[in-house]
Amino acid sequence: MLNIILLGAPGAGKGTQAANIIKKYKIPHISTGDLFRATLKQDNPISREIQKYINKGRLVPDKIVISMFKTRVQRPDCRSGFISDGFPRNLFQVKALDGYLEEINRKIDAVIYLKLSSAESLKRLTARWLCPSCNRVYNMITQPPKKDSVCDCCGVKLIQRKDDVPETVKRRLAIYKKETFPILAYYSKQKKLLTIDANAQVAVVSNRIKSALKKAKNS
Repeated sequence: MLNIILLGAPGAGKGTQAANIIKKYKIPHISTGDLFRATLKQDNPISREIQKYINKGRLVPDKIVISMFKTRVQRPDCRSGFISDGFPRNLFQVKALDGYLEEINRKIDAVIYLKLSSAESLKRLTARWLCPSCNRVYNMITQPPKKDSVCDCCGVKLIQRKDDVPETVKRRLAIYKKETFPILAYYSKQKKLLTIDANAQVAVVSNRIKSALKKAKNS
């Protein structure tokens, strides 16, 4: 069994690296974003409460997030472990998770922290542009359109999401640091934190993660 938490600043490549870990270790990816989307498709008291907070632009309360995560971990595909992305987000959630896993005789085995410089995070996120017609996403650094600022498929002028403009990205990074650094300190004291330099190419980062997990499993 291998229970992993994946942490990293916006743009660190968590989704890409989570996919690589899933492929190698055959464990499910638990994303709070996916959990929210799945719940919102239903019509029940929890989905309506979540929608209420989203409509007000507020964070969903810890108790709801924790309850959703517990329900997900109880599913059969998590018997061999899981990789969690987006949870826990604060120390309250960290301690609630530890308490719950202890109740079911499980524990977090490794916390992978994809460490990315603020400058690189800003560079990566502000490089993302979107076609408003077909929703195709471009990266002006790694996957630019053939014609400057025009979609290859539609010929429509590309736009940038509000989340990816420099001012918004800087605010997101500030919030991320405030929330995440106490979590890093907590898991570092437990000697579960595996810090990976995420400034490198995807394949290099993936190999670093594999090596770090191999050492963690053998220690």
